[in-house]
Amino acid sequence: MAFDVNGGLYVNVGAPSNACQEKDRQTGSPGQKPCSLLEQHGGVWRFNENKTGQTQQSGGRRYATGTRNQYALAWHDGSLYWVQHGRDQLNTLFPEYFSDQQNADLPSEEFQRVEDGADLGWPYCYHDWQQGKRLLMPEYGGDGKQVGDCGKYPLPVAGFPGHWAPGDLMFYTGTQFPKKYQAGAFIAFQGSWNRAPLPAGGYNVVFQPMNGAKASSGYEVFADGFAGKTPLIQQADAVSRPSGIAQGPDGSLYISDMVKGKIWRVMYRGAQSTLQGSRSGRSGRAGEVGPTRLTRPT
Repeated sequence: MAFDVNGGLYVNVGAPSNACQEKDRQTGSPGQKPCSLLEQHGGVWRFNENKTGQTQQSGGRRYATGTRNQYALAWHDGSLYWVQHGRDQLNTLFPEYFSDQQNADLPSEEFQRVEDGADLGWPYCYHDWQQGKRLLMPEYGGDGKQVGDCGKYPLPVAGFPGHWAPGDLMFYTGTQFPKKYQAGAFIAFQGSWNRAPLPAGGYNVVFQPMNGAKASSGYEVFADGFAGKTPLIQQADAVSRPSGIAQGPDGSLYISDMVKGKIWRVMYRGAQSTLQGSRSGRSGRAGEVGPTRLTRPT
């Protein structure tokens, strides 16, 4: 959920489907058009933060639609932003079009700036971060190359590799970290289970530089090593999975773990000592704290 500054509460309502197939998760099954799931799923609803007893039908209203599952939400500088979980099973449901490698990489985990009333195209279209465009879902006639009418839907601020599983989004408003981080976005990726037979991906915290509402450059991995082993094949073998991010009053960054409940605090001590992290009373230079292997600022 996210709160604006005008009494609004924004809640994700994810969709229980890859692409609204007629026979869900069945090889080659076409998609429904129109997709009935969009009536109550696949979007974000706005509620009044000062009232109780609200439902989607009574008190709430659909703020935006056409997105699969986006529980990394943040309100920043007058706008709603989110990072969504893309679909699964491209290789198993449509093996004639998608290889194991393509399934592991696609579709994008989309970082979106969302206007009131926006439609982002799910389940008819998906974003390919390698090609930098929206393409038709195979359930609707796509083959990994066709754009169709997907060009009418807005492109994301940035696209990240598939199945990294975004868990939280936070814009940095502090001054403790170097200037390059100020006003940029941190995203916690919980890590995938469905890139098989390739190794899992994600299990990191990413920094996305921003210039206003747009990405100013490509992302960088800010904190890594949570999984505890490389390569990681089974999600259950991950030592840690970063699930949440928060900013302290002094500008420190807090990262939570969904496996054992750990919390890391990340601090900047100046150019000589670079970034430091602490957990359970321990502290040390970046790269020496627990499994985080925090990257150093340039």
